[in-house]
Parts: sequence; structure tokens; C-alpha cells
Amino acid sequence: AAAAAAAAAAQASSSPSASASVAAAAAAPGAAGGGSSPSDRAAAHMALSLQGIHSAYAASEGQLSWREDVGAAVEATCTAATEISLGRVDGISDRAYLSVKIDNSRRQAKVSGLARQPMVIPTPTAGSQLTFGFTILNPVARSCFVLHPNKYRYRIPFRTDSGRALLADVTVSGHEGCDLGRSAPFRDSAEEYFRHHRVMEFMEGLFATALNEQHEYPYRVLEECIEIAERAEGVSRQCVSPPSGMDWVIDFHDALPEGSVLCLKVGLEYRQARIPADRRIQLTFPSSHLAPIRLEILVPEGGRKIRLEPGVEMYNFDFCVKDGRRVRLDLSVRRTPNQPTSTLEFMQSPRQDRHDYLRRHGLLEFGPRLARELATAQPANPMEFMLRLVRSQQL
Repeated sequence: AAAAAAAAAAQASSSPSASASVAAAAAAPGAAGGGSSPSDRAAAHMALSLQGIHSAYAASEGQLSWREDVGAAVEATCTAATEISLGRVDGISDRAYLSVKIDNSRRQAKVSGLARQPMVIPTPTAGSQLTFGFTILNPVARSCFVLHPNKYRYRIPFRTDSGRALLADVTVSGHEGCDLGRSAPFRDSAEEYFRHHRVMEFMEGLFATALNEQHEYPYRVLEECIEIAERAEGVSRQCVSPPSGMDWVIDFHDALPEGSVLCLKVGLEYRQARIPADRRIQLTFPSSHLAPIRLEILVPEGGRKIRLEPGVEMYNFDFCVKDGRRVRLDLSVRRTPNQPTSTLEFMQSPRQDRHDYLRRHGLLEFGPRLARELATAQPANPMEFMLRLVRSQQL
């Protein structure tokens, strides 16, 4: 709650509409604390959380800087950087990713994001000659969901452009069954209910997912995420200490295009791996919270590999991709003496745009309402209860 309030205060200082929303939440009956009712406190908490969510997540158009584990040690010794800017692009979808590798450092960005902000890659000293390669990756399927607080087996459906049904079985361990606040005294039965079921944590991940996707029909996204959690299996054991991370095992049911790559995003952490012949992938994440999750299947379309020439900044590529189409890509490659301060970067839509999305679709009001009704009813099955309320919003 403190983190959400801090994020809300920071957002409110730069956005009059955000300030008004926080003020409205605080003005709810008894929301200031003290004599407030449990349902009022739950609603106020969710209102503040929604302000923090749209500042903390929302990387739907994300330029991600993704570091391969194999290159981590090498990057630590880099003393310079290379900036990649995108110029003319013909024949490549804005939804495609450009994966760039310079020596042992790799970064990846959506074409749409890279057109607005350069990609920065740690590289050796400015005087060295570098090998430069890039691959165009086309997204063919995607899914988003939030982990159930106490389940570990999931059946995940993917959305595809072709309409083809694609399923994967996902097993996750390391996130489940931990009530990390159990040592603190409960203020009331509603607080005990929320901690026991980790409902607020799930709802924060749920609304962050809707914001990340920015779908035309956000309540459909909420419904699909809750349905996946509701159908999850495998009741987890309770743990007594914070887990060190999450282990993922992903099994695809159907054959995928040759060379397909899985990109898995949990919150602001990414992992990526080529899908092998047996269609099973195992990945590990350091975090263990119920963050929004996105699975995306990418197919390599084509690419090039060259040696960067000293003093040359503009490179033009004209070549054929897998389906025979000719594409053109103009890149500016500029060496800089300064190493980037972060190995994970995101291109985010403006804060006000993200806040407007929540406001336009009524999510700023629906979130607190959902928390209030959960605190009042305290249903045995919170997923089923939330699903019913979300569906009622679509009528």
C-alpha cells in the first residue's frame, strides 16, 4: 500500500486528472483510515494501486533491452556503447521485432518503438572492430495472463493472426502459497481475507495486464485472465519464507514454424529461448510476484551479419525474407564512449495516455468497486466472484 501511495503521489504531482482520481478515492466514506470500514479501505487501496500501476508497467509498445545470459560477463567489462537508430523501413510490419547482436551483446526492440528511440548496446572500447548482426522476428501468436496465487498448472490459449488454435501447458513454481505478511496483526477479517487469498496482488497484476495490452475491449482481457486462473490446477503447499524465484516449464501442443522463438515477459523481466524439436522450454526468473505475464511466439524472417567499418554510420540493407518479399532497412550505427547505465530499457507510452486509457474505459472506478465488493462478500472462491462482476461490465 505504501508503494502504491508513493507512486500515486508522484503521478498526481504531474497529472491533474490523476490527482483528482486519487482525491476521489481518498474522499470515499471513511477512506482516510481510522474509522473507515474494511470495504472502504480495500477500495481506497485499489484506487491508489491503479495510480501506481500505470506508472510502473505499461510497456505494451515496449522497446526491451534483452541481455543473453551468455553475454552477461562480457557486458560487465564493456566501457563503451553503440546506438542503433532506425531510418527507412519498407516491407516490415510495425509489430515485428528487430534483434541486434554486436559481439556478445544482444538487444531487441519492436520496429515501432525503435523508430522513436535508439537502441543502446554495451560494447568494447570505441577503437575495436565489431561484428554486427540483426534478425527480423515476426510475432505469430501471443497470450497474456496472471498467475493464480495458489495454483501451478495452466492451460494457455494463444491468439493468432491466422485464427489457428494454439495451446500450451505451463507449470510454474516459486510464486505460490506465500502469505508474506502473515506475521503482522490483521486489522479486520477483510484484511485477513485479502492476505490469505492474495487477492489484492492478483488484482494489481490483472489491471496491469489490461493496461499493458490496451485492448479495445479491456474487460474481455480481464475476463480471459481470470478464466485462465480459475481453470488452473495443482493446489500448492504453503511456504514460510519468500521464494528465491520462479521456475517455468512450457510445453506446446502443436508443431510451430521452424526456428520459432518464445519471448516470455513477467512484469518488467524478459526471457527468450528458441523452441526445440520436443516443444518444451524451461526458464527461470528471479522475481516471484504476481506480475502481468505475456507469452509471444516469434518467427525469424531474415537478417544480415556484417563487420562495422570505422567511421561509417549509415548502413542500408535490401534483401528477401522467407516468403520471398523484398524488404529494406536503413540503420544508423553510432559508437559512443559512454556505457549505458541500464541493461533493461523500455519505451513507454506517455503517462497521461496510460491514465486516459484507464479513465476512458472506467477501470479507475471499476477497480475500487471490485475491491470493495470482495471485501464485503469475502467469497470462498474469489476468482469466480471476480469473473461474475467482470462479465456484468460487458452487458
